[in-house]
Amino acid sequence: MKKKIYTFILLAIVLFIGTIAQAKDLRVIQVTDFHYKHNEDSNIRLTNLVRSINRTKDVDMIIFTGDNIDSANEDNLKNFLKGIKRLNVPYYIQIGNHDCFKSGGFDKKEYLHLVNKYTPKHLKSFNYVVKKDDIVFIFVDGQKALMPGPNGYFKQDTLAWLDKNLAKYKKYNVVLVQHFPLLRQRDISHPTSHDLYKVNEYYDVISKYDNIIAIVAGHYHYNREEQINGVRHIISSPASGETPQYKIIYLQKEGKNNYSIMTNVVDF
Repeated sequence: MKKKIYTFILLAIVLFIGTIAQAKDLRVIQVTDFHYKHNEDSNIRLTNLVRSINRTKDVDMIIFTGDNIDSANEDNLKNFLKGIKRLNVPYYIQIGNHDCFKSGGFDKKEYLHLVNKYTPKHLKSFNYVVKKDDIVFIFVDGQKALMPGPNGYFKQDTLAWLDKNLAKYKKYNVVLVQHFPLLRQRDISHPTSHDLYKVNEYYDVISKYDNIIAIVAGHYHYNREEQINGVRHIISSPASGETPQYKIIYLQKEGKNNYSIMTNVVDF
């Protein structure tokens, strides 16, 4: 009889531990708009960023949400990628409007080649998926390398790819990772030319799904968060400027299909 009781207790403990493991919270660091230039200021700032993140405990992943370099060229990107290799947590890269311009001689294909050379990711494009526990991070590329400019544009084939993957992972919680926000610009210091081109087409895709918990972006160079139809729109301040910052995003599980989201801005 005692053996049966001990077996029952042991089974209960195992199930409890398994439940805790499944309900693991995630801590994600977002770095956006670093605007690296191959000079002393950028190198110091990059060293400070890496040191600050490496001192942060219990980080599950780092996401770079575009404008990683200031001017689209191989030298800037090589040195930026060499710098972030010192991070001790897995990191993932998205691109923004500053990162590559075909007309400037440094296109998206060359950018991707260098990313794959200096990181172990081996991406086929900047539209890709990363799974962490029961959260799927979908990286969506809105950079228009053929036509330089500050406004983003998600092409029809990108939206079709997004639609396909949202359907594929409809049983998961989804976080969309991109450079360009869906929210319209409201800071008078930035013209509306920074807004997303044909944003309604993007909304038409995501409105079909109820498992998107957040859209993480940069681009506007200020901090802003809004909850719209159950989706947290997170726009973060830059890792450049007078007070460079990054953001810690806490994804705390509160049920089988429910997460609470909290954020914290860190100066470095």
